[in-house]
Amino acid sequence: MDSPETMFAIMIAFISALLGLLIFIFFFDPWSGSVRPRYRGLARRFFKWLWRNKVRIAVFLLVAAGILAVIFIAIRFGGTAIQRISALLSSNEQAAPQVAVVAAEKKAVAESETLTAENSIIIQANEEKLPPANTLAADHTIANLLQVDRIPQDVVDRTSSKFHIAFVQASPDPLLAGAIQRLIQSGDFLLKGIDFSAIIVEVARLDFSYWEEQAKAFLLEPSNEKLNIIMWSWGSQFAQATEADIELYIETMASLENSFPDRFFIYMTGTTQESMSPGSKIDPRNERIRNYCQDANKPFFDLADLEHHGVHETTQAHLAWWLWARLAGWDGTPTD
Repeated sequence: MDSPETMFAIMIAFISALLGLLIFIFFFDPWSGSVRPRYRGLARRFFKWLWRNKVRIAVFLLVAAGILAVIFIAIRFGGTAIQRISALLSSNEQAAPQVAVVAAEKKAVAESETLTAENSIIIQANEEKLPPANTLAADHTIANLLQVDRIPQDVVDRTSSKFHIAFVQASPDPLLAGAIQRLIQSGDFLLKGIDFSAIIVEVARLDFSYWEEQAKAFLLEPSNEKLNIIMWSWGSQFAQATEADIELYIETMASLENSFPDRFFIYMTGTTQESMSPGSKIDPRNERIRNYCQDANKPFFDLADLEHHGVHETTQAHLAWWLWARLAGWDGTPTD
């Protein structure tokens, strides 16, 4: 198919030829080639008119030629030009939203970075006020952070329903067991639903072989099958303990853990029965228990540390609950 400009050129040529033919036939005799007699006067007047108006006719022809040229260019390049202009306008229209989107994304990223930085500051501040998520050590650092009134209710309910605790002691009514029992009886928010038993084991000396046998026999009794947390309090016997006794204590607890893998055994440091003012020498026996539990990630109640920092018995009882709740799966995060 011919292009539009070709068709236009053919059309102009055809019209020009047709007009020229009509003028020739009108003024001239096609057989003789001379001007028809009746049109000789008209022809002379016509050509005189042309001569007199040659400037106007020239201007007219130039204008007509310019118009034809514009029409030709429009036909020849108009589609492409229009397409280019349309594409340019379209790209600008598309670019404007894209620029807006990019600007919005940059703004969002900037706001996100600002928010992240602010959240990081908030998180760091909160982390300073919350117990470490991986610790299982109930000591004075937890006592300083524990907020009883912000413990989630579902954590309290889960801990109460999941655990049955046996507190094994070598002497009647130690301070910790007594505080726990008093809070249970008074309907304490954390401890009121806890199944807690204080069991006295009378021994004249530290005999861990005997204690291990008694503990296994006790836990194997059908009536004690529900017990799943066992704490063992040193009591006044800790004053007699040697460093070798501490090693036997650790070995005995590990043996019980292996024998009863479905139960938790909570380690405890012992009271020193003496004033431990800040700066005094740390008892190496308690330090051995503490280091072992921290290295092996064992749950332990650091009674020596709590006594050293003057933590009240009621708070100690709440710390015992905190340790049980951690074993129940709580990460230590309070409610807002």
